Amino acid sequence: VGYMKNFPVEIKAAEDIFLIGGNHLMLKVAIGLIINPSKTLVEIKSQKGYLPGIILGVIATLSFPLISLIARILMDISNYTDVIKTLLAAPIFGISLFVLYITCLYLLSRLFKGEGKWLSLASNMGWASIPVIFVAITLGFLVLGNTLMQAYPGYKSALLLIAVICAFLVIAAFMWSIKTAVISISVSMNLSLIRSIVVFIISSIICLIPFEYLTQALS
Repeated sequence: VGYMKNFPVEIKAAEDIFLIGGNHLMLKVAIGLIINPSKTLVEIKSQKGYLPGIILGVIATLSFPLISLIARILMDISNYTDVIKTLLAAPIFGISLFVLYITCLYLLSRLFKGEGKWLSLASNMGWASIPVIFVAITLGFLVLGNTLMQAYPGYKSALLLIAVICAFLVIAAFMWSIKTAVISISVSMNLSLIRSIVVFIISSIICLIPFEYLTQALS
């Protein structure tokens, strides 16, 4: 009930972060995660409002399945009804999987003597997932490039070069996402980096099967 009373404050915090002119623009956070992820995530933890980070976390959870869906649309869009049903079901799947993942992280962190709030961990992990969104978008360009190469074979060399660049960006962003996730766990739950790495690996393995199911369900 107390949380619902503060709901308008949560919405205002979301506006402050996502809209131009806010105190914590997504771009500013993304740059901070590159330059000094520990300091950036500590600053995010100290801010009021968990909603923006949680929204980002759900978006990141859905990013790969949605890229898979886009690939399906580009290759064969024979059934609009299935696509619409998938898009309507996506938020439910995304929220459920994000909650499961954060709960695994939280419980394992507590098992390793960590201290912190579930909402704080969810918010920080959401912000830390900005690199994941970047990876998904880059993969989307790879899918688009592959489609264009098949449609325009005359531009295959140029498109192949772009695909190689995107592949390197995907690898770099993927390593970046692991680093920010581990630091986020450490900052949110007051754990050492070693314990945070263990928590991250175990939770990722636990959620791998439901994530794979989500990807298949949406694609």
